[in-house]
Amino acid sequence: MRKPPIKVSSTARKGIALALMYGGIPERYIRRARGLDLREPLDAEALARMRAFFQNYNEDLEPQEGKPSTGYIVYCLWGGDAAKEWLAPKKRKRKKQAD
Repeated sequence: MRKPPIKVSSTARKGIALALMYGGIPERYIRRARGLDLREPLDAEALARMRAFFQNYNEDLEPQEGKPSTGYIVYCLWGGDAAKEWLAPKKRKRKKQAD
């Protein structure tokens, strides 16, 4: 179980506010975001779903007609760039061998 970082929580909170303001977002996305906002620990299955979301998500994140796009709101509900970075595989530093 891993607890989401504060940046993920605050991005999800922003997504919730946008979703409630502009509507049109499925309730299940808002429920998931509330868990991130509360920093509830995530099991391996939830983390895998989040990784898959970020690997496959290519919706338009640019504003449309002066308001945030639905794609941007959903991206925030999943934790946005903060979650994508948090879930990215960590690269191990290699020690240089002396010649």
